[in-house]
Amino acid sequence: MYLFTHINSFSNLVAEGSVGLNFDIFETNLINLLILTGGIFYLGSNALSESLVERQQKILGAIQESEERLAQATQRLTESETQLEQAQ
Repeated sequence: MYLFTHINSFSNLVAEGSVGLNFDIFETNLINLLILTGGIFYLGSNALSESLVERQQKILGAIQESEERLAQATQRLTESETQLEQAQ
């Protein structure tokens, strides 16, 4: 009985014209795009920030490694120049 009363009240709303389909394509697409964009922003912002932090750490590690290699190469160059001067 409960279901029948809800179906009956819904059919009354449809008959009165207060419930129906929106055939304005621009308006419905705009609403869908706003909902989709909001959902992506809400769900993706955490993952994006974590990914960016991880990427930043990798870049900083690569820079530090490069600086260490540069220091080692400079030290080897200095040692090689010293050995060259001693050999002459």
